[in-house]
Amino acid sequence: MTVDPSTVDLVLRVAVGVVLLPGAGVVATLLGARHYAVRARMLSAKVTTVLKPGPAVVHGAVDWAGAAEPPVEIAIEQMGEEREHKDTVTTRWTETRRSVTLRPFDVVTREGARIRVEPDPDARLVDELDEVQMTGTARRERRAILSRGEDVWIVGAFRPSASARAPTRQTAFRGATAGLPEVAPASRRLVLREHPLEPMLLSARPLGAARTARIWFHFGAAAVFAALAVLANWAFSSMPLLASNLNVAVPATAIVIVGAYIMLGWNLVPWFERKRLNERENGRIPPFVWPLGGLRVVSWLDAPRAVARPSQEGAADLERAAELEAELEADQAARDGRRARRS
Repeated sequence: MTVDPSTVDLVLRVAVGVVLLPGAGVVATLLGARHYAVRARMLSAKVTTVLKPGPAVVHGAVDWAGAAEPPVEIAIEQMGEEREHKDTVTTRWTETRRSVTLRPFDVVTREGARIRVEPDPDARLVDELDEVQMTGTARRERRAILSRGEDVWIVGAFRPSASARAPTRQTAFRGATAGLPEVAPASRRLVLREHPLEPMLLSARPLGAARTARIWFHFGAAAVFAALAVLANWAFSSMPLLASNLNVAVPATAIVIVGAYIMLGWNLVPWFERKRLNERENGRIPPFVWPLGGLRVVSWLDAPRAVARPSQEGAADLERAAELEAELEADQAARDGRRARRS
């Protein structure tokens, strides 16, 4: 059974020039429009300067009293796995645990007002994972922290404090309270909490900044897909002989371009919008050496994060460090042996 070449050309033209490339362009346009709408809504929100019940946007510097630990901290624990391909080594880091620490803190606005913030358990933090610490062999922890003095934009609502008590009446002689006015306790002052319809947003970046790159990317990809769709249809209609000779290359190229768009778009999704943070980096896993004496880093399940170790455990520390060094040397010798056998 022979297949008519014109039929093949028609199928490829419809598949590439009518379905694949225009469809990818529509998806890219919708994604770009969605990010643009979210960014526009955030930019239209004006910073609140009057303390009154209702939705609010607050901008100021983070501050807190007493506790030395930061009020907002997200720790992501990852396990690394090295992979070798020819002469390159990459490490895949897979998220295994994520912990969130939220404590009440204050925001000092530019006007000098001090506003109490009580983040809810579902509060979202928009910040960089700028702290990385090896916590074990092939294990590391990445942390995002709101530091003292750091600029922050908070989207929430002014509501009574979550620890508010019911109003009480002024006391009178012999306990008579009839007709006396109610007095609201200090805990019923207005604080910044989550909006009843959405969780609180804590952003160390200007509102909407996390969407700008994705807006340009998706709209740019939509323009590229539209141009490629026009070019493919023109090639199939104006140069059928050339198109028939490229009936494999044209669809393959279109599929590669769409696949690259999907991968690049996924890489632009920030960590705080992902349920799991899995990353791939060039290079080997950094060595981990157990701290000798003093403090040691423990799991995020322990509290506090760092605990003191007695000085009499110094010998055990030295033994553990020697074992780790021997393991690293054995792994390096095994890798050198594999390279020698390949060469």
